Amino acid sequence: MIDPHRNQEAWAAHAGCVAVRVRADGRVTPVDTRAGVDLLRRLDPLARYAVAFARAQLRQTRFTWIEGRAWYAVCLTRERRPDDDRRPVAVLVELERSAPAYGLTVRELDVLTLICGGLSNPQIAAHLAMRTRTVSTHVSRIITKLGQSTRAGVAAVAIDQGLLRMPVPGSGRALGVLGVGIVDQTAAGLAPTAVRGEHPGWQRVLRRRLRPIRLGTLVDSPDAGGDGREVRDGSALAVVELNARGGVAGRLIEQVHAEVSAEDAESFGAGLRRLAEEDVDAVVGGYTHFLTPADYASVRDHGCPIVTAMTSEEQAGWVRDDPAAFGRVFQVGPTEVNYGTGTIAFLEHLRAGGSWSPARRRILPIETPVDAGHPFGPVAREHAERTGWAVADPFVVGLHGVDWPAVVGRVRDEEPGVVVLTHFVPDEAAAFQRAFVAAGVRALVLMIYAPSLPLFRRDAGAAAEGVLWSTVTGTYSDAVGRAFRRRYAEAHGRPPGRSLAGSAYDQVHMLAQAWSRAADVHRFADVAAELRRISHRGVNGSYFLGDPDQTGRSYPLETADPSLGQAHLVFQVQDGVDRILHPAPYAEAGFRLPGWLADAGRPRARVRPPAPPSPGRW
Repeated sequence: MIDPHRNQEAWAAHAGCVAVRVRADGRVTPVDTRAGVDLLRRLDPLARYAVAFARAQLRQTRFTWIEGRAWYAVCLTRERRPDDDRRPVAVLVELERSAPAYGLTVRELDVLTLICGGLSNPQIAAHLAMRTRTVSTHVSRIITKLGQSTRAGVAAVAIDQGLLRMPVPGSGRALGVLGVGIVDQTAAGLAPTAVRGEHPGWQRVLRRRLRPIRLGTLVDSPDAGGDGREVRDGSALAVVELNARGGVAGRLIEQVHAEVSAEDAESFGAGLRRLAEEDVDAVVGGYTHFLTPADYASVRDHGCPIVTAMTSEEQAGWVRDDPAAFGRVFQVGPTEVNYGTGTIAFLEHLRAGGSWSPARRRILPIETPVDAGHPFGPVAREHAERTGWAVADPFVVGLHGVDWPAVVGRVRDEEPGVVVLTHFVPDEAAAFQRAFVAAGVRALVLMIYAPSLPLFRRDAGAAAEGVLWSTVTGTYSDAVGRAFRRRYAEAHGRPPGRSLAGSAYDQVHMLAQAWSRAADVHRFADVAAELRRISHRGVNGSYFLGDPDQTGRSYPLETADPSLGQAHLVFQVQDGVDRILHPAPYAEAGFRLPGWLADAGRPRARVRPPAPPSPGRW
């Protein structure tokens, strides 16, 4: 496991900005991770200067902070709030470690800072307790290093690039009304020598250029280690990487989290309303088991794009049928219909290639009563009938506390050839698999989504070996997917699951692409229009949301073009590792007959996957 403290230091030193929020009352809270909080504590008393900035009438200021031999570029930005918001003012503190700019020494930075205040050489000498001739030498070197010809030129470069030292050498009074000087004086308990005028035109221009892009993120109980943690950490990695490259059009991205519960019917709508109150520019998120049009209607006036990993056929219908009301709602994952048709396509793929022959061509679904949990609807049943499969009436079980031995006993009585478990909760899916293997039921098991989370293999133990599972949005095993999984593990100290972490990462990058194409991130209609136009190749495959339902498409089930869809991936747990079996060209392993189906003493078969079925929409 990666040492989190070492990892955070490496992040601060090499991977761009870390961020932290400081309120005027001194409270410090994380933005994406605790890296910013930890670094701020190491740079004591920088937090005191952030509080001073919060109390000053400033929008933004930039400066350089030196701690030992380490130089840090610091940017303080006052967060935008409605005029009637009575909460303490909050400041976004962004820090980035860097080499000394232009090869300046610490003493040259001190001199440069005082040049920006308009001080003459004798005045600088008095502030720094040095000879005037020595100051002159420093000034000449500074002009040369910055490639300028005058003192005014180096002052302009320094102010533009934040090359003013904090605390100000000597006294903040030396900088007069410059923002760095005002903050320094306020932090020292001095009344500033002058107060900057509040020119409305200047405020508008500065706020528009410098305000971070606020990305709302719906996170489902992240401490539980399931979907929520995957969404939180996958999106955070994308934000960190984008910010390290300068953000979007020079503006950094700031995440605002709203914790929700996928199993609370009121939680999703409440989370959306909280993010709207925070004035976010877009929302990303994972799944919820309960969804109503009223949830979206409650934030319609705010109007920002909402991009989630939902797989709801019902939501796709809302968007398609009423674009005026739901035109800024997008779901990147193909809908749950593909789980049913995809299961049948994969079973036919195995049977036609001679990899497996079922004793009975009968599928028994085990479902939950939640939305998007019923993949074997009319479309899937019609396709099953055309291909010679029978789909039994599903067993419906609860979300938690299921008596799996009793359920497995009923499954044995039904004698299906294939059991399809659509239960999304990984610990419940693991409990089912343990009971299933213990009972010796001779049927193929194919699960939906739950094994994508590492919790499943941990809880299922040896019983997980041989399990088949599928997802409509999964992280590929190609070079792009492998690189993402490596970076994720380096950042968070553990590997990602094979679905939602990648989806959340891709959601952020899709929004970044749309923001960069739109003239203004606050013109939400323009951003939504760009989301409909773009196609994006992410770690979970390709996305195109330009169809009327603004939903991702499944390859090869809904599109024959893999550049416009996400592969409906079918995995098998082999030697404790998730291996992609289908479809081509993404397969990395052949099917193995699970141990509970293999004859005694017979080695497990390893069969190369045959050619995929002809693509087309089922």
